[in-house]
Amino acid sequence: MPTPPKEGKLLYHMTRLENMPSILEHALLSRKQAEERRLLSMDIADHEILAERENFWSPRPLSEYVPFHFFVKNPFDGRVCRQYGSENMVIIAITREWAQSLSSSYIVTAHPLHPSAQCLPYNEGYDAIDWFALESRDYYNNDTKQKCMAECLIPDGVAPEDFACIYVYTDEAKEELLKYPNSWRVKHYPERYIQVAPYMFP
Repeated sequence: MPTPPKEGKLLYHMTRLENMPSILEHALLSRKQAEERRLLSMDIADHEILAERENFWSPRPLSEYVPFHFFVKNPFDGRVCRQYGSENMVIIAITREWAQSLSSSYIVTAHPLHPSAQCLPYNEGYDAIDWFALESRDYYNNDTKQKCMAECLIPDGVAPEDFACIYVYTDEAKEELLKYPNSWRVKHYPERYIQVAPYMFP
């Protein structure tokens, strides 16, 4: 049985493998910073949803945060893996303990376009998440599906030194990552830096 989302130790951000050289060199940046610095080489976001997200209340615009989910194979992961292929994706993980230690991290308790969504400081937001909905993972129920996309928001960016792990779908993707010039920046390099874990992908 998978670990219930509430009891997990990590947070997860999915991106394209092609984005990793830039991420390893500069950091996993917020959309705003990546666009301003012209570093977003392969965009997987739905731009219509992005525009609507900017109307959601948060201390800063959502484009100034890096979003992380509380479990893998969530509805967002499913959409992008169907569109681009799991073999072309990477999951970057950070620890919840590290995210909680930041005074400026927040939690959005459901997808920002869902009526119940609130943006709250980490501890308050953690308690406000509907963990029963996240554990059920009933994506046929739209209310539950939207709650399963609760997010932890990290301001500005996350340096590779703060990654807990990177997950890939294939051995070939791991070999590709290890060739990138700044791979050494990730802690646990090379022993636990990359895990080939197809079970983590839809």
